[in-house]
Amino acid sequence: MLAAGLVIYNILKVAVTKRVREYGTLRAIGSEKGQLYALVTVQLLILCGLGLPIGLVFGMLSAKGILIAATRWLNPKLFLADSAQALDASIAGSDADILLLLVSVLATLLFTILASFPSARYAAQISPTEAMRGRSTKIRRRSRKGFVVLRHFMHA
Repeated sequence: MLAAGLVIYNILKVAVTKRVREYGTLRAIGSEKGQLYALVTVQLLILCGLGLPIGLVFGMLSAKGILIAATRWLNPKLFLADSAQALDASIAGSDADILLLLVSVLATLLFTILASFPSARYAAQISPTEAMRGRSTKIRRRSRKGFVVLRHFMHA
C-alpha cells in the first residue's frame, strides 16, 4: 500500500504542477482552499471509479492461475492436500469473497485519498499572482546526495 500511495502521490503532484495556471486562476476569481481540495479529491475519485473495477476484474481473472503456478513449486502437503491435482481442484473451486473485495476497495480508496492530500495542499497554496505570470513550474525534488555517495561506492 505504501508503494501504491507513493505512485499516486507522484502522479497527482505532476498533474497538479501541470495545472498550476488553472488553479491560480480559480484562486484569483475567489475559490477557497477547501474548494481546491475538493476539486483534486473529486478528480482522484473519478480515476479510482474507472481503475478499481478494471483492477478487480483483472485481479480475479489472474489470481487463480498465478496461485496454481506458485503452488507447483511447493509440496501439496503444506496446504493439507493429498496431491497437486487435489490442491489445483480446491483452488479452482474457490470463489471470490465479496466482503474481502469490498474491504480491499475501501482500503484502496482510503490510502488513495490520504496520498492525495499533499497534492491538494500544494494546489490550495498556489499564489494567484505567481500562477498567472506564466512561468513554467519545476517539480522540486529532495536532495539525493546520499544516493550519489552510495553509487560512488558501488562502482568502486
